[in-house]
Order: sequence, then structure tokens, then C-alpha cells
Amino acid sequence: MGQAHIVGKTATTIYEDDRGYTCVKYHKTDVVKFKGNVILLDSGGWLTHTTKMRMNQASKQFNLGFQVRQENKEWYVYTDAGKVQFFNGIKIKKKHIEWTRVNSDVNGNPRFVCHYLVFEGCTYEEAIRKANSIGGRKFHNKQYGGGLVFQSYNLDSTETAILSTLDA
Repeated sequence: MGQAHIVGKTATTIYEDDRGYTCVKYHKTDVVKFKGNVILLDSGGWLTHTTKMRMNQASKQFNLGFQVRQENKEWYVYTDAGKVQFFNGIKIKKKHIEWTRVNSDVNGNPRFVCHYLVFEGCTYEEAIRKANSIGGRKFHNKQYGGGLVFQSYNLDSTETAILSTLDA
């Protein structure tokens, strides 16, 4: 039985395509492609245990936040948002942003850091500009490379503000 937390090696390649997506290719199919908060899944028509396993391994290894399961011969994708029926080319938006708590500011307000890649398709400089527009700042600390810091008492509203900049 394969390991569940890393992508298997048999007939599998991980690479970055010309559009900046990280791809997990199993045989000749990119079964998982992701960039920023966008995840694309494709079985290539092979609804097999191993294809499903590669997808789930990629999700665990790259912290993508989904799981593919089979129920009564049908595949479903589970995310924080719920359960949807799988189809080739399904696009999932990763809504959850991974936060790291850092020291409070000088006034005692809580601060949290996220990685700039949550601003999908943006360079580091563009992500800083978008973060600045909603109250975030570049995190000047070696403990978290590429970090953006936000002062927040409500991370849900901070995430909503970040995700709204992606649609603009």
C-alpha cells in the first residue's frame, strides 16, 4: 500500500508547466494542477484507485485541502466548502489560507502572516501592493520568507478581503 502523505514515484512526475501551474502527472495525465488558490483535477478517464490515490497524495503533500473519495462507484471531491461530484477538469478554489501567528504589534494588536502566493498569479511585488490595499504589509523577518503580515481580530474577514482582491 502506498504512502498517503507524499506523491508516489511509479509513473509519476511533478513539474511546473509554462503557465506556472505545479502539475502532478500520473502516466500521461496531469491528475492535479495547482497555482495559488486554484486547483484542477483530471483523471484522464481512468477512475482507478491509483489515480485517486495520486490526487489525495498530492493534496496532502502540497497542503491543498481536498480529498477525493468514492461512494457507490461515483467519485466526490471533499473540501472545507463541502462535497461535490467529481468530473474531469473540475476546478476547486482553495479558500482556506494558512496563517502563522507572530508577535503582536506595539499596541498589543494580534498579527498573522500568510505567504504571498495566496495572491494567485501575482509576483511578490504585486502581492505586496494588493496586501497594502487591504491593510497588509510586507513581513520583514527571516523566519517567514515571502510573508505578508496583517493585523487582525477576525481572520475570516481578512481572508474574505484577500480573496476579494483575487476577483478584481
